[in-house]
Amino acid sequence: MLVVENILRTALDAKASDIHLTVGVPPKMRVNGSLYDMDYPVLVASDTMSIAMRIMNDHHRAKFDEEGEVDMSF
Repeated sequence: MLVVENILRTALDAKASDIHLTVGVPPKMRVNGSLYDMDYPVLVASDTMSIAMRIMNDHHRAKFDEEGEVDMSF
């Protein structure tokens, strides 16, 4: 099981500006404007949902429930 803090720590160490979590690919990080695969396994739906639910607040969860997606920062 992936832990979001580990992903964020890796991104911080690489001086990444953001990360992208998408089912079917490993987590990606943006460094100097370019996206790079992170050295983590390909995300499955349960990984992505678990991470998302852990970091979403009530407003984000409501928007996700209503629209099926949410763009957010953490």
